[in-house]
Amino acid sequence: MTDRPEGSAADTGADETVGPPEVISIESLADIVDDVIDEDTRAPAELHTQPAFEFDATTQQTMYVRPSSWQAIEDVEALVDARLRADHDVRNLTGSEFYDAVLRVAANHEEELIHAVLAARAGEE
Repeated sequence: MTDRPEGSAADTGADETVGPPEVISIESLADIVDDVIDEDTRAPAELHTQPAFEFDATTQQTMYVRPSSWQAIEDVEALVDARLRADHDVRNLTGSEFYDAVLRVAANHEEELIHAVLAARAGEE
């Protein structure tokens, strides 16, 4: 590595090693879900009285997760349910609706998922 100050014109960062990936905390996941909820401007709150889709439109899939991960998702589900009730007067969140939203949010956060897998493999959780 050179003695150039960080951020100087000649500093490209190419000599630096990449640090360990950042682990997604339950708070970070809750913030991501909050952002998605806050960005939903499709209709006024009074039109959000029915679930996003009927149960018949779903398929059951198996997910194998550690108990601590499942507990974390149950905790964030309770937080999302509370926020939907308090901030948007939505009182009938269904499990299938919540888990569908979790997967849609995760599908848009590829980098965070990569970092979470790498951190778990490195024992950095």
